[in-house]
Amino acid sequence: GLVRSGQGRVVKVPYALVLADNIERTKALSLHDAWQQRGFNPYVLVQNDGSGRLLVGAFETTAQAAPLASALRAAGVAPVLAFRTGRMY
Repeated sequence: GLVRSGQGRVVKVPYALVLADNIERTKALSLHDAWQQRGFNPYVLVQNDGSGRLLVGAFETTAQAAPLASALRAAGVAPVLAFRTGRMY
């Protein structure tokens, strides 16, 4: 019921790559901006304990994350694949 028939489809994208975990709200914006300047499009999800998790990407399957994970490795980061949990700020 979210999309009219024939006009699209709703997909579940439970996976993302973690750029930073357990970040304080006061540091979330600066970390977000730093990653964006490096050419990535991150977002922060607030966890149940109030901390933030900086993520990049949203994938239906773990295999779909491979190209972005390779780009992160080339940028000197060891990517961690995780379930997308939390809520937007």
